[in-house]
Amino acid sequence: MIALIMETSTNEVFAMHMDRFNNSSLTGRVYSSGGETFGVKTGGSRRCGLEGCRGRKIGVRWPNGELTYPCTDGLVSHPSGASQIG
Repeated sequence: MIALIMETSTNEVFAMHMDRFNNSSLTGRVYSSGGETFGVKTGGSRRCGLEGCRGRKIGVRWPNGELTYPCTDGLVSHPSGASQIG
């Protein structure tokens, strides 16, 4: 019984997670360096720790659930108008 509840909850969470990705605006997306997949900006950011860099590391959640922090100075414009990891 508990396993069934856990499985249903996981599936529901995954569905909500994918809805967030599919319904995200272009300005809220960051495409991978190859441009084939995108993550969604979380809203969190911090200063980049590289010496001399004035960019910000922004939180990006990817479809597999991974959270990364690419630097804004390393982002370029994607053909869709969103950001892309350069």
